Amino acid sequence: MTNALELTEVFQHVGERCALEAIDLVVPKGSWLLLVGRNRASKSPLTRLVL
Repeated sequence: MTNALELTEVFQHVGERCALEAIDLVVPKGSWLLLVGRNRASKSPLTRLVL
C-alpha cells in the first residue's frame, strides 16, 4: 500500500527554538491521523509544514 504522507528526518526552527527535531512520520493511504499534545508541543508547526 502506498503512503499518503511520509516524512523522514524533518527539522524545523521557529525563531530561536527548535520546534521539530528528527521527526519521522508515515501515514498510510486511507488512514486517519490525530495530533494530540500539550500546549507548545509543536503540533501547529508540523501541520503547517505538511500543508
